[in-house]
Amino acid sequence: MRRFVSFVAPLVVLWVSSSEPVHASSAQETCKRFISEGNQTAAILACKESLRVNAEPAKMADMVVAYTMGRGRMSPEDLFQISLMAEEAAPWGEPWASITKCHLGKRLGDKVMLTACMNTLSERFANHPEARATLLAMKRSTPWLSVFSWFFLISSLVLTAVHWLRSRVPLAPPTVGLVPS
Repeated sequence: MRRFVSFVAPLVVLWVSSSEPVHASSAQETCKRFISEGNQTAAILACKESLRVNAEPAKMADMVVAYTMGRGRMSPEDLFQISLMAEEAAPWGEPWASITKCHLGKRLGDKVMLTACMNTLSERFANHPEARATLLAMKRSTPWLSVFSWFFLISSLVLTAVHWLRSRVPLAPPTVGLVPS
């Protein structure tokens, strides 16, 4: 069912986007809904439609979130487009440029970019709701999962080595029937 929905949702977005007129708020709401559902393909299409109707910094930030929410590799064109959106989404007094840079830094694993944008968000935009939500999302990490994974891997290797060594050591011959007197 999930595969069906992930296949059909982009087609529905394309069908809806082909009909005129489209309201900017409904396109942005559709984009945010697909982002919250985790459907990257549909989110990118809906966010592109939202930007086509009206390009605003908040919509550019949503587009960057849609691009960076996946696990696969990003093409150089996507990275270039995202970095341009991060630069264009920087009107004075709004946190969108920092939000987009945080998402891009987290996706790329760039700790310097992530630290810089988080410092900017916490210093300049501490009261903005989107900035607070982004700071919470960036601080959420699972180091325990990484530690558990390494522990499991090392334990498996050690147990395999012990099993291999025990199978190579010959057992003592059986002493059945001999009773010491």
